[in-house]
Amino acid sequence: MNRKISFLGFIIIGVMMFGCGKEPPKPETPAQTKDLTLGAYYYPIAWNKNNLRQKLVPAQEPFMGSYDCRREPIIKQHLTWARDAGIDFFIMQWWGKGTYSDVTLKQNIAPYLTKEKSDMKFCVSYLTPYIHKTLNFETILDRRAEGEMLANLVYVGQNYFNHPNYLKINNKPVVFMYLSRLLKTEGDYAKIFNRIRMVLKEKTKQDIYLVGDEVFWTEPDYARIAQFDAITVYNMYGPDKYSGYAGESGFLKDMDEAFARYSKIARDLNKAFIPNVMPGFNDRGVPDEGKIGLQQQHYIIPRGFSLANKDEGALYKEYFKLAKKYASPELNIIAITSWNGWKEDTQIEPIKESKASSRHPNEMTNGYEYEPYGNKYLELTRSEKAAVKIK
Repeated sequence: MNRKISFLGFIIIGVMMFGCGKEPPKPETPAQTKDLTLGAYYYPIAWNKNNLRQKLVPAQEPFMGSYDCRREPIIKQHLTWARDAGIDFFIMQWWGKGTYSDVTLKQNIAPYLTKEKSDMKFCVSYLTPYIHKTLNFETILDRRAEGEMLANLVYVGQNYFNHPNYLKINNKPVVFMYLSRLLKTEGDYAKIFNRIRMVLKEKTKQDIYLVGDEVFWTEPDYARIAQFDAITVYNMYGPDKYSGYAGESGFLKDMDEAFARYSKIARDLNKAFIPNVMPGFNDRGVPDEGKIGLQQQHYIIPRGFSLANKDEGALYKEYFKLAKKYASPELNIIAITSWNGWKEDTQIEPIKESKASSRHPNEMTNGYEYEPYGNKYLELTRSEKAAVKIK
């Protein structure tokens, strides 16, 4: 479909409805034109016991126990599970040159994909505040930070872009930029990103497809959004008014409005929109630098959906309904937060199954029940991948 003609049609319809004195409908994404593509955020690290599940009574651990993503049996099992569930690519969380994640990806995961002739794709998620070691996660794009960013992206390009499994869109290698919404500059975003793209192409001989993590509850920055090829969201966790079941707190309802707003902005700027899905959130098992022992002040989003529907996976299914509604038809990509983000309990990776659910200790669960869910999320993901697309 011609985008200009389609957009003109929306304008004409909107004018007609205003003329009749009616409220215009929320913008809706047209019916999907491509099969659903699923990505999942992946942490190429060693499993860390500083997480909620390990501190439950009784503890709940990964199906494979404590593991290191550098071990070939772990890589093999993760890839097998992911492909069986319909996941097409991993978004590798990347902390910078020479970090544990970089070495793991370069020396273990990428070579394994080549050796096994796997069809699983991967791309890098540029963890902006960690790479630039910024305060309060805000990165000021001055010339020093711009130079650091360029050097890091050139390194990514020279080490990963030519790998046969590296994800490309429109023949361009893809890089997700985590928390791009916290990039600030006193200069011109367009000049900065144009310089980065130009030098990167000189060094790697390839154009880059940049996906900005721009979607949140804050006001959008149109000038910054315009620098990306697509926009996405890693996690909408934020205002504490969304504590509790997403169906009771208004979390998903308000996110529907946010997705509608940002997907329209993306269309208006000729960008793609990549929504996310998430099974829940609880980071209270992570030490908080000794300030309060654990992050007990952080609110919880349980994996059930409401008081009437507390079933494990209920939120995940509702999230998928929303994401399918807004995924840009030209890509039809949804990003899963996450494959193995145990520190925030967003993982869908299989867990050791048992009949012993846990609500203890209460300061970590707020009384919500945590089920050792086995491979439930792989089954749900497979089902969502196969489901009829939602307009």
